[in-house]
Amino acid sequence: MPISGNLFAAQTFYKKKLTMRYYTLLLLLTIASFSFSQKIKMDVVMEDKKIGEINAEKKIEGKSAEYSMSSTVEATMMFKVQVSSVTKTYWYNDMLTISRATRTSNMPGQDQTTALQLKGKNYEVTKNDAQSQASYPIKLCVTNLYFQEPVKDTAAFSEIQAIYLPIKTLGNHRYQITQPNGKSDIYSYINGKLQKIESLIVGKNVTFIVQ
Repeated sequence: MPISGNLFAAQTFYKKKLTMRYYTLLLLLTIASFSFSQKIKMDVVMEDKKIGEINAEKKIEGKSAEYSMSSTVEATMMFKVQVSSVTKTYWYNDMLTISRATRTSNMPGQDQTTALQLKGKNYEVTKNDAQSQASYPIKLCVTNLYFQEPVKDTAAFSEIQAIYLPIKTLGNHRYQITQPNGKSDIYSYINGKLQKIESLIVGKNVTFIVQ
């Protein structure tokens, strides 16, 4: 084969090799920067009447994740009850790094703000200006339960209360989350996806239903 032919063949082979390397690198970068988002919207229903709404979102980008939840509830029993809340949590490698939760209400003594941030091997917690610590790592929070069935989990960290809440498996993909005051919320899942939450608000049965 002439020298020019050998040179052309070598150049072609080299270009193909560079192209293969380029696409391999592009694929690796795409996987490393993988992004994903999921949203859930729920109606808050009491006695067949919608009294509020919950919006939750999960965002994943590479090893980082962000969960957010906002809710509004307004109901009239003997008096009008208004409660709204906002929660945001930030994660890295499936470990909680930062969270902030606020709750406002027209009921006396119910307003609350709780912030948590990972510092070294502990979390610094500020709850209505009171300082405390929580142990590292935190791998599951209440907000995660909107997107994740707690199949093997025994507790979830409450972002607003800054404590772990026990999880009891009831069977048939139903889980009971118990508050410190004894009040329980029951989460129901189908195929790993949240369907509804059964709760109590001022002594009334309330259901949170995924739209």
